[in-house]
Amino acid sequence: MPCWLPASAVAATTFVVLLAEAAGPKPGTGSVAFWSPAAADLPAAATIADAVGGRIARAGGLSGWWIVATAPDADAAGLYRAGAWLVVDPKFLQACARIAPGEI
Repeated sequence: MPCWLPASAVAATTFVVLLAEAAGPKPGTGSVAFWSPAAADLPAAATIADAVGGRIARAGGLSGWWIVATAPDADAAGLYRAGAWLVVDPKFLQACARIAPGEI
């Protein structure tokens, strides 16, 4: 095994963890974005949002992405339990979906 392989694996893992932390939803912001291929339509996405006491504020600009205005005590874990596959800070979508800063 090459001597650089373990160091590269540690570096890659660290990068992924830091990226996930940076993109994750921030508590108390009042909105999150989630992705779920199973929630490709509005009624299914609304069911996921309802599970945390939120509502769909808008589609996220990419297929399967939804921006949710949540209740103050809602958390990402509740969205995951309801069927979301990935939960992020909605500002993360600005880089991916050409959403203007004032739209979120």
